[in-house]
Amino acid sequence: MTQKPAAARAVGYGASSSTTGSRQDPSSGRHAMISKLGPARWIVHVSYPPLLCAIGGGVINHNGDVIGMSTDDDLKNAPIMSITTILTCIEMWTIFGRIARPRLGMCFRTVELLDMGLMDELRYIYGIRNGFIVDEVILDSYAEKLGVRRGDVIVSFSGISSCYLPQFEDFLLSVGLDSLRGMRTVNAFKLEVHNLLQKVKRTITLPVQLSDASEY
Repeated sequence: MTQKPAAARAVGYGASSSTTGSRQDPSSGRHAMISKLGPARWIVHVSYPPLLCAIGGGVINHNGDVIGMSTDDDLKNAPIMSITTILTCIEMWTIFGRIARPRLGMCFRTVELLDMGLMDELRYIYGIRNGFIVDEVILDSYAEKLGVRRGDVIVSFSGISSCYLPQFEDFLLSVGLDSLRGMRTVNAFKLEVHNLLQKVKRTITLPVQLSDASEY
Protein backbone atom coordinates (compact mmCIF):
# COMPACT_ATOMS: atom_id res chain seq x y z
CA MET A 1 0.00 0.00 0.00
CA THR A 2 1.31 3.47 -0.93
CA GLN A 3 0.88 6.14 1.71
CA LYS A 4 -0.53 9.40 0.38
CA PRO A 5 1.47 12.50 1.34
CA ALA A 6 -0.23 14.91 3.70
CA ALA A 7 -1.16 18.41 2.61
CA ALA A 8 0.77 21.19 4.33
CA ARG A 9 -1.13 24.23 5.58
CA ALA A 10 0.39 26.86 3.27
CA VAL A 11 3.26 27.87 1.04
CA GLY A 12 6.14 29.55 2.86
CA TYR A 13 8.36 32.01 1.00
CA GLY A 14 12.04 31.16 1.13
CA ALA A 15 11.19 27.64 2.23
CA SER A 16 13.20 24.74 0.92
CA SER A 17 11.13 22.17 -0.99
CA SER A 18 11.28 19.53 -3.71
CA THR A 19 9.37 18.75 -6.87
CA THR A 20 8.16 15.19 -7.21
CA GLY A 21 9.33 13.00 -10.06
CA SER A 22 7.02 11.73 -12.77
CA ARG A 23 5.62 8.20 -12.88
CA GLN A 24 7.75 7.53 -15.96
CA ASP A 25 10.88 8.96 -14.35
CA PRO A 26 10.72 9.09 -10.52
CA SER A 27 14.29 10.41 -10.44
CA SER A 28 13.25 13.62 -12.23
CA GLY A 29 12.33 15.32 -8.93
CA ARG A 30 14.54 18.24 -7.94
CA HIS A 31 15.39 20.30 -4.86
CA ALA A 32 13.67 23.69 -5.02
CA MET A 33 13.20 27.00 -3.23
CA ILE A 34 9.98 29.01 -2.92
CA SER A 35 11.17 32.32 -4.28
CA LYS A 36 8.57 34.96 -5.13
CA LEU A 37 5.01 35.85 -6.00
CA GLY A 38 3.83 35.42 -9.57
CA PRO A 39 1.57 37.59 -11.73
CA ALA A 40 -1.53 36.02 -10.18
CA ARG A 41 -1.96 36.51 -6.45
CA TRP A 42 -2.46 32.80 -5.79
CA ILE A 43 0.68 31.78 -7.70
CA VAL A 44 4.18 31.65 -6.24
CA HIS A 45 7.38 30.57 -7.95
CA VAL A 46 9.69 27.68 -7.24
CA SER A 47 13.30 27.81 -8.43
CA TYR A 48 15.35 24.72 -9.22
CA PRO A 49 18.05 23.64 -11.68
CA PRO A 50 16.74 23.29 -15.26
CA LEU A 51 16.12 19.85 -16.72
CA LEU A 52 15.91 18.66 -20.29
CA CYS A 53 12.52 17.10 -19.62
CA ALA A 54 9.30 18.93 -18.73
CA ILE A 55 8.38 19.27 -15.06
CA GLY A 56 4.97 19.36 -13.47
CA GLY A 57 3.21 17.89 -10.49
CA GLY A 58 3.44 18.06 -6.75
CA VAL A 59 5.80 20.23 -4.70
CA ILE A 60 6.66 18.88 -1.25
CA ASN A 61 8.54 20.13 1.79
CA HIS A 62 11.20 18.22 3.74
CA ASN A 63 8.50 16.55 5.83
CA GLY A 64 7.01 15.05 2.70
CA ASP A 65 3.89 17.23 2.91
CA VAL A 66 2.44 18.54 -0.35
CA ILE A 67 2.62 22.35 -0.41
CA GLY A 68 1.50 22.99 -3.98
CA MET A 69 1.40 21.99 -7.62
CA SER A 70 4.09 23.01 -10.08
CA THR A 71 3.64 23.67 -13.79
CA ASP A 72 6.30 23.39 -16.48
CA ASP A 73 5.98 26.84 -18.08
CA ASP A 74 9.46 27.87 -17.00
CA LEU A 75 11.95 25.25 -15.91
CA LYS A 76 14.19 27.78 -14.15
CA ASN A 77 11.40 29.59 -12.32
CA ALA A 78 8.26 27.48 -12.47
CA PRO A 79 5.00 28.81 -10.97
CA ILE A 80 3.20 26.77 -8.36
CA MET A 81 -0.25 27.04 -6.83
CA SER A 82 -0.62 26.67 -3.06
CA ILE A 83 -2.19 23.35 -2.02
CA THR A 84 -4.59 25.10 0.36
CA THR A 85 -5.98 27.17 -2.51
CA ILE A 86 -6.32 24.06 -4.67
CA LEU A 87 -8.15 22.08 -1.98
CA THR A 88 -10.60 24.91 -1.26
CA CYS A 89 -11.40 25.30 -4.96
CA ILE A 90 -11.93 21.54 -5.32
CA GLU A 91 -14.25 21.53 -2.31
CA MET A 92 -16.35 24.37 -3.70
CA TRP A 93 -16.56 22.87 -7.17
CA THR A 94 -17.37 19.37 -5.88
CA ILE A 95 -20.16 20.51 -3.57
CA PHE A 96 -21.59 23.54 -5.35
CA GLY A 97 -20.40 23.27 -8.96
CA ARG A 98 -18.86 26.74 -8.83
CA ILE A 99 -15.96 28.64 -7.31
CA ALA A 100 -16.87 31.92 -5.63
CA ARG A 101 -14.53 34.56 -4.28
CA PRO A 102 -14.87 38.28 -3.52
CA ARG A 103 -14.01 40.65 -6.37
CA LEU A 104 -11.83 43.40 -4.91
CA GLY A 105 -11.32 45.57 -7.97
CA MET A 106 -7.58 45.75 -7.37
CA CYS A 107 -4.46 43.64 -7.11
CA PHE A 108 -1.54 44.12 -4.76
CA ARG A 109 1.60 42.64 -3.25
CA THR A 110 2.70 42.22 0.30
CA VAL A 111 5.05 44.73 1.92
CA GLU A 112 7.04 41.90 3.52
CA LEU A 113 8.32 40.74 0.11
CA LEU A 114 9.76 44.11 -0.97
CA ASP A 115 13.51 44.57 -1.19
CA MET A 116 15.17 45.84 1.96
CA GLY A 117 15.59 49.40 0.67
CA LEU A 118 11.88 49.90 0.02
CA MET A 119 10.97 48.19 3.29
CA ASP A 120 13.27 50.54 5.21
CA GLU A 121 11.77 53.57 3.44
CA LEU A 122 8.22 52.52 4.35
CA ARG A 123 9.25 51.77 7.92
CA TYR A 124 11.25 54.88 8.77
CA ILE A 125 9.49 57.52 6.65
CA TYR A 126 5.90 56.34 6.83
CA GLY A 127 5.90 54.05 9.87
CA ILE A 128 4.59 51.12 7.80
CA ARG A 129 5.96 47.67 8.68
CA ASN A 130 3.47 45.41 6.92
CA GLY A 131 0.40 45.47 4.71
CA PHE A 132 -0.31 45.37 0.98
CA ILE A 133 0.87 47.75 -1.78
CA VAL A 134 -1.77 48.40 -4.47
CA ASP A 135 -0.31 47.62 -7.92
CA GLU A 136 -3.46 48.06 -9.99
CA VAL A 137 -7.00 49.38 -9.54
CA ILE A 138 -9.68 48.18 -11.95
CA LEU A 139 -11.57 50.91 -13.81
CA ASP A 140 -15.10 51.58 -12.47
CA SER A 141 -14.60 49.18 -9.56
CA TYR A 142 -15.80 49.98 -6.04
CA ALA A 143 -12.16 50.36 -5.01
CA GLU A 144 -11.63 53.07 -7.62
CA LYS A 145 -14.87 54.83 -6.70
CA LEU A 146 -13.77 54.82 -3.06
CA GLY A 147 -10.53 56.55 -4.00
CA VAL A 148 -8.02 53.69 -3.84
CA ARG A 149 -5.11 54.40 -6.18
CA ARG A 150 -2.03 52.60 -7.41
CA GLY A 151 0.79 53.00 -4.91
CA ASP A 152 -1.50 53.21 -1.88
CA VAL A 153 -0.67 50.88 1.01
CA ILE A 154 -3.46 48.92 2.66
CA VAL A 155 -2.13 48.64 6.20
CA SER A 156 -5.16 46.64 7.38
CA PHE A 157 -7.68 44.56 5.43
CA SER A 158 -10.51 43.59 7.78
CA GLY A 159 -7.92 43.21 10.52
CA ILE A 160 -5.38 41.39 8.34
CA SER A 161 -2.08 43.21 8.01
CA SER A 162 0.65 40.60 7.99
CA CYS A 163 0.34 37.58 5.72
CA TYR A 164 1.55 36.38 2.35
CA LEU A 165 -0.79 36.64 -0.61
CA PRO A 166 -1.46 32.89 -0.98
CA GLN A 167 -2.75 32.92 2.61
CA PHE A 168 -4.75 36.06 1.83
CA GLU A 169 -6.25 34.30 -1.20
CA ASP A 170 -7.30 31.47 1.12
CA PHE A 171 -9.07 34.04 3.29
CA LEU A 172 -10.97 35.39 0.27
CA LEU A 173 -11.94 31.88 -0.83
CA SER A 174 -13.16 31.10 2.70
CA VAL A 175 -15.53 34.08 2.42
CA GLY A 176 -16.85 32.68 -0.86
CA LEU A 177 -17.20 29.18 0.59
CA ASP A 178 -19.13 30.45 3.62
CA SER A 179 -21.46 32.33 1.30
CA LEU A 180 -22.16 29.21 -0.78
CA ARG A 181 -22.92 27.34 2.44
CA GLY A 182 -25.47 30.02 3.36
CA MET A 183 -23.24 31.26 6.18
CA ARG A 184 -22.32 34.65 4.75
CA THR A 185 -20.96 36.48 7.74
CA VAL A 186 -18.98 39.15 5.87
CA ASN A 187 -20.93 41.77 3.92
CA ALA A 188 -18.13 44.31 3.63
CA PHE A 189 -14.38 44.59 4.12
CA LYS A 190 -12.95 47.38 6.25
CA LEU A 191 -9.71 48.73 4.77
CA GLU A 192 -7.23 51.13 6.33
CA VAL A 193 -5.57 52.83 3.36
CA HIS A 194 -2.41 54.94 3.51
CA ASN A 195 -1.82 57.41 0.65
CA LEU A 196 1.95 57.84 0.63
CA LEU A 197 2.01 60.94 -1.60
CA GLN A 198 -0.46 62.88 0.49
CA LYS A 199 0.61 61.21 3.74
CA VAL A 200 -3.04 60.62 4.57
CA LYS A 201 -4.49 57.52 6.23
CA ARG A 202 -8.21 56.76 6.01
CA THR A 203 -10.65 53.92 6.52
CA ILE A 204 -12.99 52.77 3.75
CA THR A 205 -15.68 50.10 3.57
CA LEU A 206 -15.52 47.86 0.50
CA PRO A 207 -18.74 45.90 -0.22
CA VAL A 208 -18.32 42.16 -0.73
CA GLN A 209 -19.07 41.27 -4.36
CA LEU A 210 -18.78 37.57 -5.10
CA SER A 211 -17.73 36.46 -8.56
CA ASP A 212 -17.57 33.11 -10.35
CA ALA A 213 -15.03 34.46 -12.82
CA SER A 214 -11.29 34.74 -12.32
CA GLU A 215 -11.38 38.46 -11.57
CA TYR A 216 -9.43 40.77 -9.27
